Amino acid sequence: MPGTRISSLTALSGANSANDDDILIFDTDANTTKRISRSQLAAGLQGDLAVQYFVGTLTSDPTQRLDGSSLQEGDAYYNTVSDKYGVYDGAAWVNIDNVISARDAAVAAQAAAETAETNAETAETNAAASAAAAAASYDSFDDAYLGAKSSEPSVDNDGDALATGALFFDTTAGVLKVWDGAAWQSATTFVADNSVTLAKWSHGTQGGIPYYASTGTPTELAAGTDGLPLVTNGAGADPAYEELTSTGLADEAVTNAKLAHMATNTIKGRTTAGTGDVEDLTAAQVITILQSSGLMATARAKIANNGSASITESVGVTSINRTGTGIIAVTLDTTLSSSDYTIHAMAVNFDAFVNITAQSTTGFTIRTDNSGGAATDMDFFFVVHGTPA
Repeated sequence: MPGTRISSLTALSGANSANDDDILIFDTDANTTKRISRSQLAAGLQGDLAVQYFVGTLTSDPTQRLDGSSLQEGDAYYNTVSDKYGVYDGAAWVNIDNVISARDAAVAAQAAAETAETNAETAETNAAASAAAAAASYDSFDDAYLGAKSSEPSVDNDGDALATGALFFDTTAGVLKVWDGAAWQSATTFVADNSVTLAKWSHGTQGGIPYYASTGTPTELAAGTDGLPLVTNGAGADPAYEELTSTGLADEAVTNAKLAHMATNTIKGRTTAGTGDVEDLTAAQVITILQSSGLMATARAKIANNGSASITESVGVTSINRTGTGIIAVTLDTTLSSSDYTIHAMAVNFDAFVNITAQSTTGFTIRTDNSGGAATDMDFFFVVHGTPA
């Protein structure tokens, strides 16, 4: 049955026997198992694999045909040891499984090559399309962003009319500009009022304050020393944290409540040499200051008719005593350089003339002419100006 394909063979009927020389095969076309004779198999192999001559069933590779003639390419035999068919390729016997595998591999390789060729053609087509798209995209971008230029262009990079929304960076002005259809505008022009939030501000240092420097560029004023106020220094000068000067403080702006607390019976002044901060002065320090200016003593006293004395207020006075009717002796704390010093005295509660007598470097006597009568208590005041010894 030369030329007959295995799938075209009809299975033998009947039961197998020990003498049967049949072969069980699987027909992949009919999806069934068939039992065929060796002659049928040989015929099928001749059709499928170009088997020229079936040598027979042997235990090893034959060296000649059954008739003694030389082996020819395409001859086949069945090896009972390996339980496989062999095919002569003109030089050696080849396992038929290897032949089929080689044939299948060749078919698969050819199919893969055809697929690769198709894929290559598709890739080439896609690459060409991508290149065209990239060129079109670049041209579109090149028309939208013209790049950096030192002056405002009147056409785009292709020489065509400018498209509304086109951009370029003005290297002279240092700003990005936008074509609005009629003229070039700074990109900052298109920022809506009140649209810049705090989150969009550049980060700064805690405690710092942004301000405009002399160049007109915003900058940051670093945090100042704790407690110092922020002072403006006029147009053309930077603000600073510094102590207030007389020019930065309004007249009569500091109230008593804003002054530092001070101890009882002290006054504001300064005894330390040279110009400096105000100090809280005690009464003794005040007396020293007054005496340095020539004010040696001052007092207000009451002398009762019975002779007792009551000093209401005094500075620089050791004692005041009534020594007789209308006579009062005053002793000073400080010895004066001369008895020629000035005394201002006056009566407070009655009409009287006050005369100074017995003036010495350590005191003096006051005599009064009491027109109200000697029985009236005397209330008087005096001030002494002189130079300490």
